[in-house]
Amino acid sequence: MLPLHTLTNWEKIIRFQTMSHVASSDFYAQVQKEILTAKQDGFVLFFEWVRPGSEESGDAFNKALGIEFNPELYNNFSKLYGIVAQNNDDFLRIVNDKDYNVDLSLDEVMDIYDRKQELSKAVWEQTDTPKTQALDINSELIRTLSSLSEKQLLLLRFLNQSFMNFMMKNEALRDTLITKIGNTDIFAVILDDRNEYLVEEILNSEHDKVHILYGLMHFKGVLDILQSRDPRWRIIETQSYQVVSQSS
Repeated sequence: MLPLHTLTNWEKIIRFQTMSHVASSDFYAQVQKEILTAKQDGFVLFFEWVRPGSEESGDAFNKALGIEFNPELYNNFSKLYGIVAQNNDDFLRIVNDKDYNVDLSLDEVMDIYDRKQELSKAVWEQTDTPKTQALDINSELIRTLSSLSEKQLLLLRFLNQSFMNFMMKNEALRDTLITKIGNTDIFAVILDDRNEYLVEEILNSEHDKVHILYGLMHFKGVLDILQSRDPRWRIIETQSYQVVSQSS
């Protein structure tokens, strides 16, 4: 389940729709309906999408993440789940064009990451961590898909959908996996620093009614930062939507 939280400090009101980069078509249709309702009620749309950067930043990001990120990755990944990849164009220009990409650029992400690396340089120099090449997951997905029979793919999709729904319901497990897998500095930028950026945009915006589309794992961090700035911030309503249905 992916919740849509409504929160306020009685000066601004936010509808925070938690998102997944892959989900069922039904889920994304529901997101569109909620945007329509919000826009008709005078809300503007803030949405997540890391803005492009230089090729150098892209290569450095892949190396830091340990994954060779390909634009088709989500599309191919979604085929293993029998669902679809998120397409931000589906959520823009609904009612009006008051849609704002509220996110860092890839160059900004890597600048922040480099500063974190400098701060932890002494620790890294003391560890004998082997250098690994970024994993080309997209190619692995293509090979996997091409090797499966229709029956095997249907079974794999059922298992993957069950696991994805389980992960969506278990915040502690998601957080544990993030901290145990990969480079913690790059994940800190992907989550914590982008949360800080989003909060600044919310607080400094001229708009008092904001509907937000951002990843599920960002919500708690954003709420914590908002409440640290102003203890009046609180959730006043929550609705939840199934991200993957077993019939997908």
